[in-house]
Amino acid sequence: MYMNRDHVMKISLADLNPRNQREFLMLQQVYLGASVVKRTAESPDLCMKKEEMARFQTNCRAFLITAAEQIKKRFDFGDDILSKLAVLDPVNALSNQGYHEQSIVPLAIKLPRIISQDETSLQQLDQEWRRLSIEDLPQHINDMAKKTVKIKYRNPDKFWGTVHTIMDSDGEQKFNTVRE
Repeated sequence: MYMNRDHVMKISLADLNPRNQREFLMLQQVYLGASVVKRTAESPDLCMKKEEMARFQTNCRAFLITAAEQIKKRFDFGDDILSKLAVLDPVNALSNQGYHEQSIVPLAIKLPRIISQDETSLQQLDQEWRRLSIEDLPQHINDMAKKTVKIKYRNPDKFWGTVHTIMDSDGEQKFNTVRE
């Protein structure tokens, strides 16, 4: 990160200016990764050449600025859909406090090609969504949504596919609509 963390956290990503120099960290504070830290620790002579190190850090920051600008060009961070997708994270979907949205209909309305927009379908979706956070789910499904599970192992597609397989006592799928 090359910008003041407090600034980045309080401003919307849509309004963030990657070139706002007032919010830049000092070059020495810019984290460039473990490899750079390791190399400079192993070779103290690299740190002795302050002009070269400063040029390297300046170039790295310029790269990060360009990367941030390119990401902003490609993604509309003001888009309602993008800001609402976090509710689909397994941790958030199963949370019965905090981030679990009471209704998933606002997101469903923004995605009319995924689910029928008639009131019956939306009501079914909402009922399943609300039940999901209070249902006594099998342990292996709860395990997929633990915050302690590393992100790379928290696969939302696998989670929602597994939720789809949960049956009620009549052999019917409990969450047929919500997994769509």
